[in-house]
Amino acid sequence: SMAQSLDLRTVEFESQAIARTTKYNIVLPRDYDSSSQRYPVLYLLHGLTQNYTAWGLSNGTPFYAGLYDDLIVVMPDAGNSWYVNWEESKEGQQNDWEDHIVQEVVNHVDWNFRTIARREGRAIAGLSMGGYGAITLGLRHPEMFISIGSTSGALEHGRQAAARLRGEAPPRQR
Repeated sequence: SMAQSLDLRTVEFESQAIARTTKYNIVLPRDYDSSSQRYPVLYLLHGLTQNYTAWGLSNGTPFYAGLYDDLIVVMPDAGNSWYVNWEESKEGQQNDWEDHIVQEVVNHVDWNFRTIARREGRAIAGLSMGGYGAITLGLRHPEMFISIGSTSGALEHGRQAAARLRGEAPPRQR
């Protein structure tokens, strides 16, 4: 089947923006190792309570499988962050998730894989919380992404959650 032939790899690296080791999954075109061409990249952002494995070979991937010979797909991990830079966090952890995705993950992918490392070669999309992330990151960094996609983007909830994480709104009352 298509899924079996996909070249899915998990990449681990040290993040400065969130001050921890993180991972992303990457799917390379079938002829990647035998070719020398550069490929566009689709960044797929996961939803709340999910992680970088959410867009696995079972859910979501078949939908994009028809594209897989023509592009690289990257699935970063962002916890339950809403893909924003937090003002602060209780554990004193650093949580600059926007910087993590648009600077570190993109740079790591461009540095380590044969990408088209410019706006014309990058798209960003996501599901639910990831849909909110894709729209906000795409609109906040229009020089980086040629296309933005959102599936069931949790936009209003995301806007409120992001404002709280940035310290612009009071915490939700329990």
